[in-house]
Amino acid sequence: MNWEFYEPGGPIILLTPGEANTEGSGGYLTNTTINGLIAQQQNGATIVIEHRFFGYSNPYDNLTSQSLALLTIQQAIDDLVYFATNADLPMPGGDANCSSDIETVFAYLDRMYAVNDTAGIQTLKEVFGLGDLGHVDDFAMALTINLVDWQSLQPYVGPGTMFFKFCDALEVKDGINAGPVCGDQDAESCIGTYDTSESYGTNTTVNNAVRSWTWMVCNQVGLYQDGPPYGQPAIVSRILDPIYHERQCVNFLPEAFASPPQPTTAVTNMIYAGWNVDVERLFFANGLRDLGGGGFHGSDMFTKSGIDDPTIAAVQEAALEYMAEWLAEWKPSTLELP
Repeated sequence: MNWEFYEPGGPIILLTPGEANTEGSGGYLTNTTINGLIAQQQNGATIVIEHRFFGYSNPYDNLTSQSLALLTIQQAIDDLVYFATNADLPMPGGDANCSSDIETVFAYLDRMYAVNDTAGIQTLKEVFGLGDLGHVDDFAMALTINLVDWQSLQPYVGPGTMFFKFCDALEVKDGINAGPVCGDQDAESCIGTYDTSESYGTNTTVNNAVRSWTWMVCNQVGLYQDGPPYGQPAIVSRILDPIYHERQCVNFLPEAFASPPQPTTAVTNMIYAGWNVDVERLFFANGLRDLGGGGFHGSDMFTKSGIDDPTIAAVQEAALEYMAEWLAEWKPSTLELP
């Protein structure tokens, strides 16, 4: 499925390979094929759907003659008609099926936490390969790692990225469940936040990005991924609140914070004007199409993104034009010699 050229009201260009499974059919989703060219011209999206009895798209788990009796031209046509009239497609702005699965997981976790169901929480930890993680808030935080993977998506990435693997695992695709998150590393060393001796926070030598970013967040930025109020869909557990993150400010930077700080975000927004920033010769590209609106994080920075998405190319071309204009206006300052 590719929403690269889609605009509301655009058509869905549907293809089935017909003589093979869908492996290697990704090109039919892009404008390297006629399907993608049609989608580009008509502001549509492309989908490849596997033909029945090819690959794993089978009503039965075998290819006996009895089963293959359901492999007919009319059955194949009816499959496509059924899909076209019944499929609830995830729209741009993230994988809707995945976000629904994540919401379900967090709703389940939050319910157990609310009634102190420690046994149920432990079982869920083990499903994700995090059974030895001691604190439930660290477990809730571990389940948000996929948001970082989502943020890392770009128009040119495919289904093999970690985000889509996580989504597939949530649905137990190919018999694989959603764990383990940490691979062979023990969970506490991997993502625990209660051991104040862990080097990723206490190491004061240069080139420790975690410590530097934590300093900025704790002081001025306050970028915390917390759960929403009850009654709203949640892709982050409500167990996570500002104090969870602010506690780590004390853990990492005890010499600066004796107690959990409140970042001065209001002052930051007042000084730098937030979304209302208006500075001469500043090209402000991000924000119109963010992750929730069919966009990607920092995609305007990559030439390849512009090749795959004409809207990004338009932003990049505008940036180049402005830079040429502004640099042409620049005059070197005249130094007065003594």
